[in-house]
Amino acid sequence: MKKVSALLGSLMLIPILLCGCVAPQSGSGFTVADRGSVDIVNADTVTYTHNKTGARVIHIANDDKERALVITFETPALDNKGIPHVFEHATLGGSEKYPSPALFLSAARQTYNTGMNASTQNAMTSYYYMTRSEEQLLAMTDFYMDSVFHPMLLTDERIFRRESWRYELTNPSAPLNLNGIVYSEMRGAMTPEFAARQNMLDALYPGSVSANNYGGNPTDVLKMTYEDCVAFHGAYYHPSNCIIFLYGDLDAAPFLDLIGGYCDGFGRRDIYVEKSLTEPFAEPVTKVYSFPAEANGTAENNAILQYAVSLGKLTPEELGAADMLAAVLMKDASPVIKGLREALPGINADISLGSETAGDYLYIQADGANGADLSIFKDTVETAVAEILANGFDPELIEAAIASEEFAVLTAADYPGAGARIAQVMASYNAAGNGLDYWNGLLAGIERAKAGYKNGLFEDFLRDYVKDNPHRALVATVPAPGLKEAQDAELRKWLDNKKAGMSDEEIQSLIEQSDELSAMAEESAPAELLDKLTAVTVGTLPIEVKEYRVIESVIDGVPVYCANAEIDGVNSTSVIYNAQAVEADELHWLKLYAYLLGNMPTKQYNLSVLQTKIARYLNGFSVSAGAQEFYDHTFQPSITLEWSGLNGDYAEAAALAKEILTATDISDTSLIAGYLNQIKTETRYLINAAPHSVMQMRAKAARSDYYAYINYMNNVDYYDFIDAAEELLSADPDAFNTRLETVRGKLNYKEGAAVIFAGDAEGIELFNKNIGGLLAHLTEEAIVPADLSSLPRPADTEGMVIESSVQYNTLYASLDDAGLEYNGKLLVNMSVLGDAYMLNVLRYRLGAYSAMARADRDGLAFISYRDPQVKATFSAYEEMADFVRGSDITQADIDRYIISVFSAYAEPRGELTDAVDTASKKYLRYPDGYLVNLLEGIKSASVADFKGFAPYLDRVIEKGTRSTAGGQTAIQENAELYEDIIYPF
Repeated sequence: MKKVSALLGSLMLIPILLCGCVAPQSGSGFTVADRGSVDIVNADTVTYTHNKTGARVIHIANDDKERALVITFETPALDNKGIPHVFEHATLGGSEKYPSPALFLSAARQTYNTGMNASTQNAMTSYYYMTRSEEQLLAMTDFYMDSVFHPMLLTDERIFRRESWRYELTNPSAPLNLNGIVYSEMRGAMTPEFAARQNMLDALYPGSVSANNYGGNPTDVLKMTYEDCVAFHGAYYHPSNCIIFLYGDLDAAPFLDLIGGYCDGFGRRDIYVEKSLTEPFAEPVTKVYSFPAEANGTAENNAILQYAVSLGKLTPEELGAADMLAAVLMKDASPVIKGLREALPGINADISLGSETAGDYLYIQADGANGADLSIFKDTVETAVAEILANGFDPELIEAAIASEEFAVLTAADYPGAGARIAQVMASYNAAGNGLDYWNGLLAGIERAKAGYKNGLFEDFLRDYVKDNPHRALVATVPAPGLKEAQDAELRKWLDNKKAGMSDEEIQSLIEQSDELSAMAEESAPAELLDKLTAVTVGTLPIEVKEYRVIESVIDGVPVYCANAEIDGVNSTSVIYNAQAVEADELHWLKLYAYLLGNMPTKQYNLSVLQTKIARYLNGFSVSAGAQEFYDHTFQPSITLEWSGLNGDYAEAAALAKEILTATDISDTSLIAGYLNQIKTETRYLINAAPHSVMQMRAKAARSDYYAYINYMNNVDYYDFIDAAEELLSADPDAFNTRLETVRGKLNYKEGAAVIFAGDAEGIELFNKNIGGLLAHLTEEAIVPADLSSLPRPADTEGMVIESSVQYNTLYASLDDAGLEYNGKLLVNMSVLGDAYMLNVLRYRLGAYSAMARADRDGLAFISYRDPQVKATFSAYEEMADFVRGSDITQADIDRYIISVFSAYAEPRGELTDAVDTASKKYLRYPDGYLVNLLEGIKSASVADFKGFAPYLDRVIEKGTRSTAGGQTAIQENAELYEDIIYPF
């Protein structure tokens, strides 16, 4: 989609009409109730009301070819059982017209879509589908409408037991266990961060629906009954409580006919959804909550502190202004952020706006703190607020925040799934009681900020809503080491007692129920149902890859790759510097040095001024130490500067980037000491938040020189380095600084440097005029590559102890191990295996929340996500080849997977993003026609290809690496599986 041009002084104040939005003819049962716009994506809107039930359909109409359907219901969490969440899962477990519990996930993998899912929030549940085919969207609208209004759950209790929770017993002598997809999911989801959010809402809105856990506390999930779910559907899944969004370039008439046909079966009903505001506090409150952690954990530097203020209920425009205030406060140069980092070195600070039915709120959060520092945290926030009110905001800081917000507006649709997200945010704020006009309110808030920031707008907001507002809560969520084991032991005792009290008949009945659900997991989605949902054929799939003109040139001796993008006024730049001269024992220092760029003062600017200018001119600025992997799998160590921005700012942006790269002062070791603590907190969080990604990278490192480099630079090894760096900084600051300076001196080579740019014609002209200044300091001296052969390789079988109640099990093999080449057929084979085998066995039978089969140019990865199992999962991996050999899959089945995989790889990701990717691939020496060849390979996949996949899977099983990330108890119980067990923390 082509974006709208905008100047800083005037931002899309007049809607731009792209589609006629003609109302459908009579017969659909709908009446046009309203017309409007969503200016952030150049869309007109038409709201249709169903005459009989009051159901609303909102068409957000523009020229976007990625169409979307979003069906939403207001679904309050009346307790902590997680009923809205379970029903979201159960709704898609089959319906009257589509009676297959396996159909939803199969349709996600076997139809022409760019996204298909459902989600639950505190006040709303949504179901969405995205595709570039209008016919495909219409077919899936029928599937979703039947699912939400006529789910199989209402007549088949097995769906409830599979999706929520259940007792599980495999034989009379086995231990009684708990399983269930939502139960396993929420055990994994109850991270300190998730718990802290719930604790904050509990403290700020006590006793309200907003304070309840919409996903479900694991212990409370066990209190949920089948009858609860059936009653919930009857209460809230009704057209009178439904808003349906259609997005993109489509004819609304056939959709309204279909939707109206479903709604006609209901009568109008008044549905009460609790939205009462919480009474304002007379006095602020302070709450401290414990979080169950394992005995090997520590409470020190692992607490989460929050300062939350209720704002009551704001209008959309007020929400937009409040969002701008949060953006201003969150800038590195803001007094709040600076004060917190000085008072509590090492914490990660965040400031955000939230909206619940009980009220809108602003919160300030510090991760990686000590619970004992709660009063320091409070005093620091309030001192910073008082300082702002006394001195006023720095106007340049606000201007920087406004520029960042405007850039975000210009690129609002420049990513996949923009339409579904636009609609979901509208529905979410509406369900919270803020109305549907969120996006235009955001734009109005920006305009209000531009008009009023010099006249005290933000100072007044801060005074009225924060300083003088008693409705606030100070909250600490503090890990309690050993509490998790105590709770697990209590649960184990309870289950053992439960089994001991069961009769032989009850035990046998439970075994039969477990077997029944296992058999249900083996059921495939009927081909005839999938055929009904398939509106695109393999033969009609168009291989249409947009060609971007990439201009290759040399500026000051450095290769430059410029892609011309049809996007008005914005651009993206990546400058790659060669780091081949950095020795193996200096790599972590290189990564630390990259982190410090932009976070330390420069010769020309103190830190506050620098960070304000970064926010103003270098949108999304980052400096990363890593490596460039070329098409032939060779790689070059590098350090890369990246930013995006507005064309009119390019001269200032390039000059500022040069100042950061060439004139950063890294001598302030006291400032660096705070960053080291902060890096530890960030790295710990990343390891715990995405352990499956960490283990996949470690598995690749066992087979690949490139990933051995990348793995060593990140995660576990880097966390260990930060510990050692802190000790050196404390003992010998001069030696510490020398290591950084040594690394800096090894980055100034023209050889191996490169620049990648994407923008419109004006942007390219400005780039060519200004980029030379950023490259002028580089030397012609030849580089001497360091010897990196000594980098460590992880073991082939590993266990990693993290803070988790569930596991993540990975089987990985390189393409060389498997004897395979990367091509489109491989992608289809992996999609079939992931859907037809892994999801059925690992999710439905063994209780993992999800399972993934991934192929890339390096290898094959099989991953279980939030998995209660270890040995059973690895046993399931061992049976993959036999499954393929015994499969009775047909070409019609394969064709559906082809359509789905094709849609994922052919889908544009946004004009600017795709232009950058094209230029990057040129730099990385990808052959011309790479994507076309991949798509042709996808289209050519056959049954013979899939059946022939089995011998390669045998090699994966024989030669692949195996790893588990999970809690200490689970890893120790399975210690015999691993050559090495690592403890990152």
